[in-house]
Amino acid sequence: MTPTSENLFAKLRAFASLREHCRALQGDTVPKIDHQQLLRFCQDLLAAGGMPKEDADFVGELLVRAERRGYAGHGIIRVAQYLDFIAKGIYQVKEKPTIEREGKLTAVIDGKHYIGQVGARLAMEIAVTKAKAHGAGIVCLRRAGHTGRLADYMEMAADEGLIGVGAASVGSAVTTLYGGMKPITGTNPMAFGVPARDGRHIILDFATASMSMGEIQRRVARKEKIPAGVMLDGYGHPTTDFKSFRGPPRGVMLPFGGHKGSGVTLISEILGGVLSGNGLGKTWWNRGGHGVNGLFLQAFAVEEFQSLSSFYDKIDELIALIKATPCAPGFKEILLPGESARRREAVSRQSGVDIDPATWTDVTELAGALMVPNIPAG
Repeated sequence: MTPTSENLFAKLRAFASLREHCRALQGDTVPKIDHQQLLRFCQDLLAAGGMPKEDADFVGELLVRAERRGYAGHGIIRVAQYLDFIAKGIYQVKEKPTIEREGKLTAVIDGKHYIGQVGARLAMEIAVTKAKAHGAGIVCLRRAGHTGRLADYMEMAADEGLIGVGAASVGSAVTTLYGGMKPITGTNPMAFGVPARDGRHIILDFATASMSMGEIQRRVARKEKIPAGVMLDGYGHPTTDFKSFRGPPRGVMLPFGGHKGSGVTLISEILGGVLSGNGLGKTWWNRGGHGVNGLFLQAFAVEEFQSLSSFYDKIDELIALIKATPCAPGFKEILLPGESARRREAVSRQSGVDIDPATWTDVTELAGALMVPNIPAG
């Protein structure tokens, strides 16, 4: 560990010791934060903590985008975690991801334990380039840090008029398969991106576990109920109590959708872990530390099948049919994947971003430890 990283590590330890005290002083709410101020603050924090400036700007944009769209588990709560990984050498920031092998339609990228979002962006950029040149591009990424929301990379494809497909092995083992009671895979997400007119892309991004770990942790922090069908305790019995899940003995999360969802979970592990060369998530998990991500990303051209304008016409027709369909009791509207996120983002851009009070305490105290000025006041 270098003197610089040791100094940062000491600051992070000091920050952690203040956390509980500051949370006790923090009120129940945080004023809405202007999204542009929040972006600059987040980018400055990441850069001050040792992330290269260009990549800090990019990662900061993704984290604040997640906040604007209502996905706080992938938002600024990740700043302290990423900087801790840099300080401990878990993220290795001296060498960036590189192409390890490449074919006409395919490529494999070695993430080299660098910042995951940077490797994932490179992977989808290559997939998009190949899809535009040859009709399809398939790129795998291995040995990457936390890559964030797959939706971000699906949007990259959709913005170019391409259909995107993604799957990840998150490098952990907290989820079992249908009929099991011991961990086999992670909460492995899958995602799809379908282009539509005026940026109204259909973006589906979901954990193949019945609930993401981030959502479970958010509910626990807010003392909200965890629904049935999400977890088993360490003895294989269904539970809604996080303490029983945590153990000892440690319980497991369940895949969504019974045996069908279990099959999707398995495929995500095969594509993101086995095919990419990242290896089984359980292997990384058994080594300890953070999850090392492996990704499968694909982009393919609509125009290999029909004109893009004709495709957009049919997507418009499908959306109109969905919106005209009568709603079941208790529902006001049928929403398309990605639609509610865009609506939340539009509101956040106008009226500010809601930040969880505990998260805001963490990042503002971290800013003090790293001597980052200009903390947004709301």
